[in-house]
Amino acid sequence: MSPPDSEFLHPPPELKQIPPVTALNKPDALGDGDDKAEKEANAIARGDLEDIASKKEHGRREEIRDELLWHAKWTIRFVGAMCILAVAVFSFHYLAPANWHWLNEDQLGSVKTFLFSGAVIGVASKFSTRYW
Repeated sequence: MSPPDSEFLHPPPELKQIPPVTALNKPDALGDGDDKAEKEANAIARGDLEDIASKKEHGRREEIRDELLWHAKWTIRFVGAMCILAVAVFSFHYLAPANWHWLNEDQLGSVKTFLFSGAVIGVASKFSTRYW
């Protein structure tokens, strides 16, 4: 058995020296940031930084408008399809034999109220006159 202090009698292994981080060996996690800074400085020097910013802002606004218009079109298509389906159900209940009906009179009255209300027709006409 070795004495308890024997591990302290040996000199420690030589420690490695880590070089300090400098601008030359520092990794750039975000890419070359100086290139962006140079482009911005050149734009400021030419005086067209405002133009670049306004063009980018215009592009962002147009993207938002395009997205909203896409959603509006699909909402109108969906509502239109539901109106056509409601007309089909309403017509079927008046044309088919009584034993084929699945809606009672109150439910059929609700479909009729929905179809012939001024709100549905008003929204459809307002949108159609604005965009077509």
